[in-house]
Amino acid sequence: MAPALSPRAVVSSHPLGAGEMMMIDGGPPRSVHAPRSATGGGHAVLLQIEGGCVIEQSAAVCELTPGSMVILDDSKRTVRTATGSSHAQRWLFARVPSRSFGGGMFERAPLRVMTKDNAVDRLLHDLVLNLWSSAPHINGVQQEAGLAALDASARMSSAAQDARRTARVHVRVERAIEFIERELADPDLTAERVASAQRVSRRHLDGLFAASGSSVEAWIRERRLQRAAEALKRGSPDTKLLAVAVESGFSSQSYFSRAFARRFGMTPTEWRKRSSRI
Repeated sequence: MAPALSPRAVVSSHPLGAGEMMMIDGGPPRSVHAPRSATGGGHAVLLQIEGGCVIEQSAAVCELTPGSMVILDDSKRTVRTATGSSHAQRWLFARVPSRSFGGGMFERAPLRVMTKDNAVDRLLHDLVLNLWSSAPHINGVQQEAGLAALDASARMSSAAQDARRTARVHVRVERAIEFIERELADPDLTAERVASAQRVSRRHLDGLFAASGSSVEAWIRERRLQRAAEALKRGSPDTKLLAVAVESGFSSQSYFSRAFARRFGMTPTEWRKRSSRI
């Protein structure tokens, strides 16, 4: 989704694996973004840094203020209209290729505004900013890890939750998610145990979770990592990593650190340091 900008706009961009990140300062009061093809499109996280704007896509309309964000469909025509001075506009755009954000999930929750006031959405907000600051300094493998982290965070966002509700998630999935949240700190929590609590086989429950683009095991892992990321951000800098790992359901600090680095593209210590500066 390449924005049509005026000469006054200042654009900086960095690759993110098969995706791309762009920081745009200024630009015309109104811009129209032509849709990409279905095969060359995908989705994008648009984070408003300064100023405000109204976004129109298909029949959906939303308004963004500083710190708020939406997930856009890159294959659709998008109109952006500044609500204040066009010179005071700054927005960060993270494009994700079509292989991510799968399953038509976000088409069911068009332009659902997310803010950093929501704990889950704050993780996505901070990750986008961290990826932007890291993008010039990381290699291709790390960029792909960052892209995967962006995809995973978007799937856990309030927009994705809305999409799952819109899709009428199976009652067993809803109950399984509630069970996972209650038992998340238990290192013995497994996909088999969750399925047993729902009185179905793991294979059957994985099939139900697949409708939201996940699996039981992946959901548990993601929620543990999200809980740990939030604890690192909100907790005392003196808190031991082992304590964070245990409270998030990990039985080993070394395993937690490896999983965290794969998920967020940085170590828990690096995440804590970067988050303290945001």
